[in-house]
Amino acid sequence: MRWPGVGVADPPAVAFIEIVPIALFLIVVATVIPAEFRTPTIELLSTSVDPRDFVFNILLFIPLGAGLAGRRWYVVIAASGLLSLSVEVLQIAQASRHAGFADILANVTGGILGSVCQNVRLGSFHIGYGYVRVKRRVFLVVALVVAVSLFLGIVVPGEQHDFSNWDATYRLAISDEITRNRSWHGTLVAWAVYDRVIQRDAIEELADPGHPGESGVDFQQLPTDPVVYWKNSDPVEPTGFLEMSREISTKVHDRLMGTGKISLLAWFRVKDLEQTDLMRILTFSRDPFHRNFTLGQEGGVVEFRIRTPATGLNGTDPATRTMEILEPGRSFFVAATYDGFVSRVFVDGELAARENLASNAAVFPLLHDTSLPLVLAVCGACLGGALIVFFGQTRRSMEFLLGATGGLVVAVAIWAFEAAPAWPVYPVSSIWIIAPPLAGGLVAALSLVVRRDAGPGRSTPRSYSC
Repeated sequence: MRWPGVGVADPPAVAFIEIVPIALFLIVVATVIPAEFRTPTIELLSTSVDPRDFVFNILLFIPLGAGLAGRRWYVVIAASGLLSLSVEVLQIAQASRHAGFADILANVTGGILGSVCQNVRLGSFHIGYGYVRVKRRVFLVVALVVAVSLFLGIVVPGEQHDFSNWDATYRLAISDEITRNRSWHGTLVAWAVYDRVIQRDAIEELADPGHPGESGVDFQQLPTDPVVYWKNSDPVEPTGFLEMSREISTKVHDRLMGTGKISLLAWFRVKDLEQTDLMRILTFSRDPFHRNFTLGQEGGVVEFRIRTPATGLNGTDPATRTMEILEPGRSFFVAATYDGFVSRVFVDGELAARENLASNAAVFPLLHDTSLPLVLAVCGACLGGALIVFFGQTRRSMEFLLGATGGLVVAVAIWAFEAAPAWPVYPVSSIWIIAPPLAGGLVAALSLVVRRDAGPGRSTPRSYSC
């Protein structure tokens, strides 16, 4: 094979990959790019450990440790720890992230494990002090396979995430399940259902005046044209079970089926937290295991279940759950919305929980939602890197141009598949879709050095001028 930029008699060159720039870039893209913001509080720091998340955090920091290989052990620990701490602080304000002390431990562990990866040979790959050396042909094959595989993993259609499996025979009820075995303890003051998404700023405005029964809400200021609206004639006493008429239930079913969207607004007062199962505040269901949607309380948690072909007959795969946020004796305003992609729960105007049901419906859910920028960045880096390695020893400006070209090709391809059914929260036209693959291609240009292998003694990228 004749390689561009290399003489006919010359052997294929090798690619040197500087690890630290790529490692830092991947960490930032994977952990810091926001989906949605929330008000940061210390209570949002998690003390629980998710095994899958713990392993991911270890793997994420291994490249950084490998890039710092050869340095003193305390430098590796300090660099990993400080970077991880900065990430966790930023994640407190992101509703799609879970900040916790376990993440810092996992990140430092990953940095330490990566630092021992020095002078390691894995087939055609040689991991040196801060770099990886690999043959050009191997790099091209691996980079293209990774880019194409990740791209296909994004655009392959998954399950539907609409209301096509809703049942028109279910009934709308408050304060209990239709079968009368999930009784809620509290006072439901008012509620309304809409066949559209009430926007976040409108929800915040509704929360501002206060709670009904306290400072009073002017219900004349509610968003117009609700599918159904109900106000308690006795907002003091605990609310008993009430089943809506067949006409109301059918109207709610038909209107919501027509749009595939829902907003549920509810004002209620919590009596106690001694409710160990999900007790029904408002439900549109047949029994405890079959529903169209349900808003309920379990202990101090608010849970919103909505049925789609992907989430199942009970709407629990997954449900949208807040942290322990409710308090006995207090009144709350809760808004639950679903825009056909993402389910959200707002408590007193603040975003308290979100689930990307469209991403969970995808064939490869881990590639979507908050993981999407990382996936696109890797695609851009791989394709941009493949172009740089293919054209070989070019000028530095040309390498950046090739890297940017690879990233833009990925961005254009993503734009072309806008109609794919498992889109995450980031709008396709937004900078979050364009920037990661473009930045990935530029980082590949920054990190890659392609030269002919000069043999033993000249094996680091610093032995070659750029």
